Formats: sequence, C-alpha cells, structure tokens
Amino acid sequence: MPLASAFFFPARIVLSDPAPWEYVLSVALALVGILGGLFVAARIYEAGVLLYGQRPTMRALWRATIQQR
Repeated sequence: MPLASAFFFPARIVLSDPAPWEYVLSVALALVGILGGLFVAARIYEAGVLLYGQRPTMRALWRATIQQR
C-alpha cells in the first residue's frame, strides 16, 4: 500500500532486518503513490476549472476528466 509504506517501513527496520531491495521498494512505492496522487489531483482540479459555473453532473465530470485527452 503506497500511502502506508512510509509509515510502516520504519517499524519494520526497528523490529527486523529488511533486505536492501525492500528499502528501494518502499521508496519506489512512496514515489508512485505521490505521483499518482498528483495526477489524480491535477485531473480533479482541471475538471473543476473546466466546469466552473456549470452544474457538475457525472456525465460532465466524465467528459472533463477522462475523455478530454
């Protein structure tokens, strides 16, 4: 779980001795989670800007976020 890996991995370091590849995997999962969150937030913001002044129906949100690109 990318969002929780940053919180749980330090506990694993204290309780056991993780392999070096697990350190890399933890950082990679955190970065993927951050980039994924930024992507989703950017799409939501973009849809909000495009739909400013309109009633946000599910169809309009779908067109603004998914089908635009």
